[in-house]
Amino acid sequence: MAYFIIGLLTTFVIENIDDKEWAHASLYDVVHENFPPYPSYWVTDIFAYFFIIYTLFRWGAINIQYVSLYILSLSIILLLRLFTFTLTQTPPPIKINSAYRKEVCKKKILSHIGFFFPKAMNISCVDNMFSSHTAHIMAGLTLIFLFSKSVAEKLILTLVSFACVFSITSSRLHYTSDVIVASIVAPLVVFAVYKTLFKNM
Repeated sequence: MAYFIIGLLTTFVIENIDDKEWAHASLYDVVHENFPPYPSYWVTDIFAYFFIIYTLFRWGAINIQYVSLYILSLSIILLLRLFTFTLTQTPPPIKINSAYRKEVCKKKILSHIGFFFPKAMNISCVDNMFSSHTAHIMAGLTLIFLFSKSVAEKLILTLVSFACVFSITSSRLHYTSDVIVASIVAPLVVFAVYKTLFKNM
């Protein structure tokens, strides 16, 4: 329940906060500078959904507490993220004159059912620091390393996760720093929650 409440709160804030950096040019990023914008942003959604579904089915059939650890950790991570992207805004990581920028940053969730302030912008891309896509992926990967006894599973999913995480940056959905921070925060939170609340599993 906490995960969904925080997710809805995050969406509401994203769609109603005054985006002071929208009209500014994107920041320099080493990946953006040296790699073409590929794949499309919706592909990164599929990657994140894959890790969520894999984690739920992989561990739900073994011990529901593993799933509880995953969901609780993500709730804490998303709550932390709510503060990081609101306290310091950065311009969207997509070129300012790109139609792709408007498409990615279009408000299309709660605003469509009336949950928005009338004076809010029609487009907003403030939720950069840090990447929630990466957080979901790395939290799932952390559970693999904590509980899986399969070396092959660890190796394959590590390679897949790094490919997914790189695509989040190369697709211009996030800056490299957003991805790096998420890749550090997510495992630390999962491990801390595990050691604090689930160490007797």
